[in-house]
Amino acid sequence: MGNSYAFAEVLTGLYEAIAWGYAEELAEFDGLFDLATVAGRQRMLARRSAMEHMHNYSPSLADAFISIHVNAGGGRGAETFCYWWYGAGGRLAALLQNQLVMAMQPLDKGYLDRGIKERPSLCVLRETMMPAALVELGFIDSADVWLLKEHQEDMAKALALGIMDYWKTV
Repeated sequence: MGNSYAFAEVLTGLYEAIAWGYAEELAEFDGLFDLATVAGRQRMLARRSAMEHMHNYSPSLADAFISIHVNAGGGRGAETFCYWWYGAGGRLAALLQNQLVMAMQPLDKGYLDRGIKERPSLCVLRETMMPAALVELGFIDSADVWLLKEHQEDMAKALALGIMDYWKTV
């Protein structure tokens, strides 16, 4: 694991990026993660776009970049994208995906593991200088919407556990 400042920076980025109030749910994990305190002060970047986050982070400030999305277009389940399957981003993506699917499938057997996919064309994966993953939590236009609305805490916890799994491999 990198230094505690970088660890807090990544988790603060995750804290800020999660849709539909997941950030509030992650705040309950303050015992594990220093989500809001970076070098002794609160840091909120929620008004910046995901692209600004990506371009402002550098390897010296964070150990990983996680972009969190909700899918649409007919389907079910989670899928996670990485730049290259065999790199650190691929490992991060696999661990996030694994925890998310393990947490959601017991709640909804129709929630699919859509797997890890390489997407070197995605800017947030291609231009980020640290391990990066883009997580699609589910489909907003399917039965997944129930999970997205009613199990935000479970999804947030699953992503947090995936990050902890990743730190164990670094």
